Amino acid sequence: MFKKFDNGKPMVSLVEPKFILGVAEILTFGAKKYGTNNWKEAKPEDIQRYKDALMRHLLSYLDGEEVDTESGKPHLWHITCNTMFLDYFDRIKTRDTHEYETYKLASIEQFGESTRDEHYEYEHSTINK
Repeated sequence: MFKKFDNGKPMVSLVEPKFILGVAEILTFGAKKYGTNNWKEAKPEDIQRYKDALMRHLLSYLDGEEVDTESGKPHLWHITCNTMFLDYFDRIKTRDTHEYETYKLASIEQFGESTRDEHYEYEHSTINK
């Protein structure tokens, strides 16, 4: 009898595939313009620029302009990317600080100093799947 214990896990299939591809198009546009994942290098003082960009795209969209003139892509895709960036910065700002420190201590006790970060990354990635 088939069993799959995925209750409580996100149903990723509910996300519109074309929307995901649209966001990927914006990320690709940004990678060509600024470099791959350049946005992750932003410092805390740079984050306001993403808030400003999100608001500019939102205001343009609300004003009836559906497509960004520079990229030729929908403002909604740009808004989503900026929202994703801000969500990322909020998560790393707290970086699950308590969670990380808990894993760090457990890893040192269990695996020793040299493998604590590798163990955390492995454990953290398997928890969220």
